[in-house]
Amino acid sequence: AATRAGVYNAAVALRDGGTAARVRKKHLPNYGVFDEMRNFVADRGPSLPFAVGGVRIGLLICEDVWRGEVAAELVLNGAELLIAINSSPFRDGVLAIRVNDVAARRARETGVPLLYVNAVGGQDEIVFDGGSFMVNGEGERVLQLPQWEECVGAVDAARLEPLPELPFPDPLESKWRAMMLGLRDYVVKSGFTDVVLGLSGGIDSALAAAIAGDALGADRVHCVRLPSRHTAELSNTAAERLCRAWGFSMHTLPIGEVVAAAERTLALVPDNDLDGLTRENMQARARGYLLMALSNNRNWMLLSTGNKSELGVGYATLYGDMCGGYNPLKDAYKTVVYALAEWRNAHRPAGLLGPGGEVVPIEIIRRPPSAELAPGQKDTDSLPPYPVLDAILAELVEKRTPLAAIVAQGYPRETVERIYNLLLRSEYKRRQGAPGPKTTTMAFARDRRIPIVNRFAPRLPVAGGN
Repeated sequence: AATRAGVYNAAVALRDGGTAARVRKKHLPNYGVFDEMRNFVADRGPSLPFAVGGVRIGLLICEDVWRGEVAAELVLNGAELLIAINSSPFRDGVLAIRVNDVAARRARETGVPLLYVNAVGGQDEIVFDGGSFMVNGEGERVLQLPQWEECVGAVDAARLEPLPELPFPDPLESKWRAMMLGLRDYVVKSGFTDVVLGLSGGIDSALAAAIAGDALGADRVHCVRLPSRHTAELSNTAAERLCRAWGFSMHTLPIGEVVAAAERTLALVPDNDLDGLTRENMQARARGYLLMALSNNRNWMLLSTGNKSELGVGYATLYGDMCGGYNPLKDAYKTVVYALAEWRNAHRPAGLLGPGGEVVPIEIIRRPPSAELAPGQKDTDSLPPYPVLDAILAELVEKRTPLAAIVAQGYPRETVERIYNLLLRSEYKRRQGAPGPKTTTMAFARDRRIPIVNRFAPRLPVAGGN
């Protein structure tokens, strides 16, 4: 709502073809994914209810219900029912927070029932999960609508009997559905119908393909094997088995000749012997080059498949495996990727478009992770075991734990300092990565806004030398 005073975040209540009320938001969040102070003016007027059918309703806009004073003022001014409209982003455990820490608390503070309505859909890196509900004046749930789908529900406001005790959603299913919805809406809203991705025979690309299959359907997912001379036969057969299980189309584009042509061209620069890392990155970039060409030519959106662990420490190649328009795994640590694969093999809830059973081949889950860019290469050649890496990254990123406190938990100081240095040094890569769905409390890019340079947090000397 634009006025001479500025632009407000506002809601309008309509009744009988006219306007029953206009409500302006009072508290403007400016943390995490929110930037409302950049765009809106906060309302400083009184909080007043409006009448519909003899019932005085207090309308709150998102952040206003997460704080207590607006609801209290509305009830003090006569509100008999509170309605809170929200665009509340999904993150781990958020439905329990909305019910117990927000709605039930406001209802018990005021003694007035509260209807909490939430948006559904994906918008760039944010996913809104729905899950609208209502609590009575004692804070007990009397209505719970499903998450992840648009729907309409009804409740008799004169008989607000509590529902039986309701469990909160399975965390892994919630993550899966967030990734599905985020991917589907990003692809569709961007004007694409199909997606393409490189299928390496590893866990990350297998899981990304499965999420895409559940979100879009198998006929809209196109997988490409891009073998090199370092690719194990297991990688090729596992990728083929996954495509057969889902019904994905599969194409095979060997990268050897592309890499050899690039090496011959680079040899035109005198004294330009290529080192091992350069050759590894050239392979990754050859794959990205071919996948981007398919994306351009077929109008398929390219999915990148790097996980949060790899992005956290820069174990990814710019313009190579980081190529793509969207990354469904961007906010999932490697250990979570494995847990999601196991979960999906054991579950197929309603609404998923893929098959049941072993949809991520077990040999993919069990094999040691490798980029397969050098002979016998394994991720642990360059990184700590993923359970250790993920635990330390979670302390650094989600919890912002000081280094000394992480070391005090029993992790080697040298390992902690090395991961910290890699986290800082890799910010420039993350800035150039594809968007992906936020599922944790602290996602890269939208939540964690860190300078690339500036000496704001100096790198530490690693114990024992660099």
